[in-house]
Amino acid sequence: MGTLRLPYNGRVKLESPFGNRILNGVPGWHAGIDLVGLDEKIIRAPCDGVIGVSTMIPRESDKTLTWQWGKYVRLDCADGMKIYMCHMEQRLVSAGQTVKAGDVLGVEGNTGYSFGSHCHFEVRPAGMSSGVDPTSYLGIRNAVGIYENPKTVAVSSSSGTPGDGNVPHEWAKKYVEWAIAKGILRGDSAAKPNYRLNDGVTREEYCVMLGRFAEVLDELYSSD
Repeated sequence: MGTLRLPYNGRVKLESPFGNRILNGVPGWHAGIDLVGLDEKIIRAPCDGVIGVSTMIPRESDKTLTWQWGKYVRLDCADGMKIYMCHMEQRLVSAGQTVKAGDVLGVEGNTGYSFGSHCHFEVRPAGMSSGVDPTSYLGIRNAVGIYENPKTVAVSSSSGTPGDGNVPHEWAKKYVEWAIAKGILRGDSAAKPNYRLNDGVTREEYCVMLGRFAEVLDELYSSD
């Protein structure tokens, strides 16, 4: 059994193993593994730790090829291990933030040097400047296949940090508060709201949202 959880809830496809590979006809070394979330696209912390880096380096100013990672997050573990999760569509954590295993870090994407939505997952033990095979830490085979966490880890309750699932970012606060006031976005309970701001939206939830939005429009027009 590995010491890390897969960075998604549900089923995960390992599309490109660690080691030698050919990418677009060019042989090279893959210092991590490429993962695709099948049941959700939310990338989660594989263990407890502190966010060491949450950034995207512009290609034109980069001298180290780090731009190829696109939007990426580095999780620093207590034992000195550093875990990189790259090519995100959205980063939902900031440097210095403490997270628990299963907490939301971002959304799977296709940024940087990437050819399809996925997460490049790279593990560097303390003192190492290059990645090692992460599959032994995850408890899976270093082979193309579909894997799943033995136990789904729920998102922790709100810590009061913007983007943690209950507290909106500044750029979204106005509209989230409007949606709450209009009954379009509803928490789990009035006493302890959890608006699940970082959840992937299912078609069912989207239909409910549209239905509630339509109800609000009806109320507005009927009052004229």
